Amino acid sequence: FERISDHAMNLMTAAKEMHDKNMEFSKKAEEELKVFLNAVTEILDLSVTAFENNDVKKASLVEPLEEVIDDLNTCVKANHIKRLQKGKCTIEQGFVLSDISTNLERVSDHCSNIAISVIEIDRDGFDAHGYLENLKRDDDPRFQGMGESYRKKYTLPAEKRKPSMQFLPGGGSLSGKDRRRADMALIYAVEDDKNILEIEMFALKNSGYQVDGFECARDFYKKLDERQPDLG
Repeated sequence: FERISDHAMNLMTAAKEMHDKNMEFSKKAEEELKVFLNAVTEILDLSVTAFENNDVKKASLVEPLEEVIDDLNTCVKANHIKRLQKGKCTIEQGFVLSDISTNLERVSDHCSNIAISVIEIDRDGFDAHGYLENLKRDDDPRFQGMGESYRKKYTLPAEKRKPSMQFLPGGGSLSGKDRRRADMALIYAVEDDKNILEIEMFALKNSGYQVDGFECARDFYKKLDERQPDLG
């Protein structure tokens, strides 16, 4: 529960940043975050109720919803990158949205831990890890049915398909000479959050640079042995 409060503080910080900078998400992003938030609100309510009443039935509903929330987190971030590519959202908005969605997903993770602890107490110290493995490996009908029900309940608004367009942050453009120079410059980006890494790479590529991205330091150092970047 204490960790959930930490993530609540992180969400408050993100909201304050948006207020201080007069930042607003696109209408589509707001609609998606509303669906995301509703799902997290439900899993939080389920977990607290299960804990307070030692309700195993309520606790068993948490894990299917947690999986759906994991998917929502991935889709919300991916959809923002698509809007970024179309020039509908900014890179700065992308970092804030990534913070919000990551913290919401982490709340969901802690709710899963709470629910499993309730089941664990009821079953006198069963193997929690094995419980989750069996649920997913054996295609438990009830688990799958609840997951499908939650997916229908928390479906993101459909994106209208339009040809993608490229843009430069701030609406500017590089001169021909500068672009040729930038095209020759290789930059390495290292970030363990895949979605943030994609946003960083997008911004650099749209400024005309060659970019190689790495999610772990080991791959980064391996690449350094092969070739040094042009810009440090």
